Amino acid sequence: MEDAEVVPLPLSYLLITPLIFFLIFFCCVAILILTVIVSRSTWIGDYDYTLIFGLIGVIWLIANLIFLLVKEDIILPWVLLAVIGISGLLLSVIYAIAARFGAHFLTDRLNAAVLAAHLLDASSSFIGIDILDYTGKHVIEGLIVTYAGTAAGMYPLKLGILAPILYLLDTQFTDEAERELKKPVLLALIVIGLAPAVRNTLRMMLGV
Repeated sequence: MEDAEVVPLPLSYLLITPLIFFLIFFCCVAILILTVIVSRSTWIGDYDYTLIFGLIGVIWLIANLIFLLVKEDIILPWVLLAVIGISGLLLSVIYAIAARFGAHFLTDRLNAAVLAAHLLDASSSFIGIDILDYTGKHVIEGLIVTYAGTAAGMYPLKLGILAPILYLLDTQFTDEAERELKKPVLLALIVIGLAPAVRNTLRMMLGV
């Protein structure tokens, strides 16, 4: 929404890094506290507050998309299929190889979600830079394009970084406390990959 300039100043400043991280954090904490309080109320009965927390997130996502699509038109719908298709194919290959050689740290459900998020990010960068003439904003991304001549270099870079991290998390975080700590770390890794992937894909689809 900030890239498409559908939010007027000064509110749009809240959608720019790093302010957007604080905005989302405080919104999530507020919603989490509210759902926990409501879940403990005697008049509503027992329910899993995490389910309601997630449902509010989905509703928020749908509301944002509706607001955005009311203001902007989808110009390149094929981008969504291309990003998901390339990422899905690569993830399937990685999963099949990992399963064949017993690399369980790459076939674990949450670990696979981390890989999927970053493959989506790499695919959106590849399509945007190599096909649609967008320019990468990150320094490392720019260096890869400069020296490799293609944003496809993001794939080996991400796998080269993520594979050792996931291996260490899977083999070294073994007791109960460490396993609980591993979950927010994996969540952070998913967000780091999925957030730019969604942003890049939507930008290209809307032509902004």
